[in-house]
Amino acid sequence: MRQQSGECWSAFPLPKFLLGVRLKSAETARRTIQRSMREHMKPIICEYRSKLARDDMVMKSSIVAKHAGLVLSILTGGLLGYFGICNALASHYLELNTQNSLERATALEPSNALNRLSLGRYWEFNIENTDLDRAISAYRRASELNPRSAAVWLGLASAYESKNDIDAARRAYLNAKRFYPASADASWRYGNFLLRQGEQREGFLEIHRAVETDPKRGWEAFLICRHFDPDLESILTRVVPPIASIYSDIIWQLTGEGRPDQGLKVWSKLVALHPNLESREVFFFVDGLLINKQSSEAKLAWEQATALMKLPKLEDAPGSLIWDGGFETDVIGGGLAWRIQPSSKVTIGHDHNVRHSGRRALRIDFAVRENSNFMGVCQRVVVEPNTRYELSAWLRTREMAQGRGIFLQVAEPGMPWNPNVKTPEQAGTTDWTKVWTRWISPNNSRLAEVCVSRLNGFESNRAPVTAWVDDVSLLKLE
Repeated sequence: MRQQSGECWSAFPLPKFLLGVRLKSAETARRTIQRSMREHMKPIICEYRSKLARDDMVMKSSIVAKHAGLVLSILTGGLLGYFGICNALASHYLELNTQNSLERATALEPSNALNRLSLGRYWEFNIENTDLDRAISAYRRASELNPRSAAVWLGLASAYESKNDIDAARRAYLNAKRFYPASADASWRYGNFLLRQGEQREGFLEIHRAVETDPKRGWEAFLICRHFDPDLESILTRVVPPIASIYSDIIWQLTGEGRPDQGLKVWSKLVALHPNLESREVFFFVDGLLINKQSSEAKLAWEQATALMKLPKLEDAPGSLIWDGGFETDVIGGGLAWRIQPSSKVTIGHDHNVRHSGRRALRIDFAVRENSNFMGVCQRVVVEPNTRYELSAWLRTREMAQGRGIFLQVAEPGMPWNPNVKTPEQAGTTDWTKVWTRWISPNNSRLAEVCVSRLNGFESNRAPVTAWVDDVSLLKLE
């Protein structure tokens, strides 16, 4: 037992002053050892207590941080919800666009430039309650809130001009262009302002910039500037940028006004750009020239247009006035192309298997009990007065009754029932056969119409009837 106590005591070193000193009793030894243990453990206990204190502080700090974060989240959510509600209400009031609603929107969001801008527009453009001073005040406050907004400066410029403060309006327009130099609207409105002030050169330049950025304004720009300068060539040079879509719009509008002759000048500029054209862009213009009795110009425009279309190779006879006599393209319905008019009992299409040459031929199917004057495939051609021509075509038929054969004719445009001349009829069931006739154009003739025709008879078709047409030509004879 004493040995075990000695082993236990030996685990704790004695103080230096006891080393070599003989202890008088066991009690003295015990107290001495206890004192030695306390001195040895004191720094360890102190360090442990410090660690506990630090951990406690960390735990308390974590709890405080969590509580603070929760409170902050609640406050943030509340603020976001509040501002979201304010924004939604303000947007609602803006949509109502009344004086009261706009003022409410401004009160809800006093630092929102859009609200001030909307209020300014209300005071400027409200016919029953116009107040330019209030409009200018609202615009100016909006410009303070968002000085880089071109819309705000344009609104302010408009109000100043309405108030006849031209210098202030000019400064506002220039600010709009300074903060948004690429704005088509800023250039457009500033250009119109300059034209109203008699500054034509600068105004045309600004409108040119606007149209260059926004080509959809092309026709409107042309229309406005035409009032300041009647010289068409001058407007096309100074105002209209060389953009194909703009030229097409102007041509279309001029033709609609009955002035395709002016459209010719624009057409020449369009062709110079070598754009890819679609037939619908050309039909209206060429038809307008034909109606205006400008047949030679229509022919030239048609030739130029078809050269700019993506079309298959045509194998028309050299010198033929018929365009696409082999029916190789799908360009139909206007200009100098084929005009096809099917009916309830007549089907018109193309046949790739039965053809005289090329890729396909025209096929016409007449239904049972069909009995009408058919003139549903026609083409207008430009001719010379008092000139000899030869009209020819290759025809093929199946089950076509005698006396009601298929043929070609030449007549005045729009009057196919009164032909000047026609080819022999092709009837029965026949292989490809060439039919032809000769014709002398009238002295005053500039335009003729070639039609594929079939007359009615005493009896309707007892069975389906089919005709094929290919390689139509109209050649001038020397």
